[in-house]
Amino acid sequence: MGVAVAFAGATALAAESSPPAAPPAAEPPSAVEAPVAPATDPIVAEVRRQLEAAPAASDAREEKDGTTLKDFYAARQGAPLWIAEGKLNANAEALVKTFADAGDYGLDPSAFATPLNKVGTFSAATTEESATAELTLPRPARL
Repeated sequence: MGVAVAFAGATALAAESSPPAAPPAAEPPSAVEAPVAPATDPIVAEVRRQLEAAPAASDAREEKDGTTLKDFYAARQGAPLWIAEGKLNANAEALVKTFADAGDYGLDPSAFATPLNKVGTFSAATTEESATAELTLPRPARL
């Protein structure tokens, strides 16, 4: 037991007499570049413009929908949700098909009609047309 005590005492003594280890040298701060915000897609910018220019809501539900859309597209970075290269993207085509199949669920498909109700037929020539489609497509889902 004497050896263990002596060893413990020697270890403690060595720890007391050693200078404390210096903290690792801090690296000089490097020039950190602020992240570059992605450029706003022209269609998303036009959607924002159309939402701001929209007439006043006629009721509380329509006002809430408008506010929700404005908030969504204000925060949206990158591509539009439903339109890609002037055409409906795969998600939009799936939504159009779901609307068309409403009768399979006992619903009236005409209640879900949009000007974009045929998969593969929509083609926008302008940013404005694409933005209008972006806002028009999901409208029946908000009923």
